[in-house]
Amino acid sequence: MVEINENLEKEEVGSLVFLLRDYAPRMKMAKDKSFLALVIDLEKLNLVAPNQLDLLENCFQSIHRMDLIRKIQKYRHEVYVNALQASLPNLSLIDPPYNSGVIFVLHVPQVFDDQYRMQSQPLGICLIIDCIGNDTDVLDETFRGLGYDVHCHRYLNMNTMNQTLLEVARLQKHRNCDSFICILVSRGSPQSIFCTDHTFSGFPLEQIKKYFTADSCPELLGKPKLFFIQSYIVPENEQECTSLLEIDGNDEKIMANTKIPWKVTIPQVADIFWSQCKVDVSTLEKSPSSSSYYLRCLAELLRNPRKR
Repeated sequence: MVEINENLEKEEVGSLVFLLRDYAPRMKMAKDKSFLALVIDLEKLNLVAPNQLDLLENCFQSIHRMDLIRKIQKYRHEVYVNALQASLPNLSLIDPPYNSGVIFVLHVPQVFDDQYRMQSQPLGICLIIDCIGNDTDVLDETFRGLGYDVHCHRYLNMNTMNQTLLEVARLQKHRNCDSFICILVSRGSPQSIFCTDHTFSGFPLEQIKKYFTADSCPELLGKPKLFFIQSYIVPENEQECTSLLEIDGNDEKIMANTKIPWKVTIPQVADIFWSQCKVDVSTLEKSPSSSSYYLRCLAELLRNPRKR
């Protein structure tokens, strides 16, 4: 906050005071008030706290100081990460209350229970990319019933999927939502999905996750981001190789034909929950029109939480 104070002109502080007049009518509006003094007054009125900075962020947006918004977001991220590292919580899914659909709880043994806020309408965006085509309808119905804004896409190639992911990650709607869900169904390798392409070695799953981290998608900072991936694994001797795959939105080029061991540990990232079911592609070939058992179970458990 000291750094922000040093980057604000007196006229800008005056504009902030003017913008806040409706939020804090009891606050003294001195002409020579500094930004730090303004923040202290807002804290006394419980309008600002280390984890409650939306009001300041909205005001900075009104005076077109996007650089200060980035500082606020960076500060919020640091506060959150420090708290997360201090508590080292374990995540579990508990039975949801009747009227809210689903709720995720962080359990910290012998310390406290801290719940994610799950009250927005919709609860969030649910992105479904089904390159096989057998699971979209059930998933669409399930997550709409839970209160999500569902975006369904079938049979995408790699370029179209990359563009779709970028567009969804950039949606401003995330800011007013409390969570995000991404479901992918495709042939692939343990570390990538092939979409409908046959000329590439795959789209890296790690890259998909990076599109929705706090750095890439600040609107989802501190909110649960859930990924459910059904991978039908194609044996290495049946995979076609290429040289390089360039991902839009990044300067780096990812080696698409690099051999990676079967067992891959995805690094833990704050608020990202990752579930991947790997099944040999022969299972799909034996019954091409059958839905995923993994995703059927997921839908059933979410519809009927008492069965868990």
